[in-house]
Amino acid sequence: MKDENKDSALIEDQENVLEEVLEQDDSLVEEEFIPSVKGKRRSSISRIFNIILWILLIVWIAICLIDFIRVKGNQDPRFCINKKTVTYSDGKVESCMGLGYKVYRYERDSFSGLEFGPFWSKDRTAQNK
Repeated sequence: MKDENKDSALIEDQENVLEEVLEQDDSLVEEEFIPSVKGKRRSSISRIFNIILWILLIVWIAICLIDFIRVKGNQDPRFCINKKTVTYSDGKVESCMGLGYKVYRYERDSFSGLEFGPFWSKDRTAQNK
């Protein structure tokens, strides 16, 4: 019981000291909140930046999926940044550069069709020029 009385007396003393310090100097309380306000500004800026990045990522994925589905349905891609046509003796190959992907339309005697691939993919017939 003596230990419990000592502990409770110590806790009361600490609370009294804390109250006295806060009553004497209110600037201590204000200084404690200054860093948290700066942290909230950084936090809100990072949240906005994070939201913008997620929106851009979702839009990019939607663009890629729309063009991929159109190509699978033998239609031309909708979002084409750069379009080129290469003519060969037996036909032509049209290429379309999208946002991170390429689409090739082969219209040749040897083969025809559409191909969807990453931006680093090359025309299959470029080696046979």
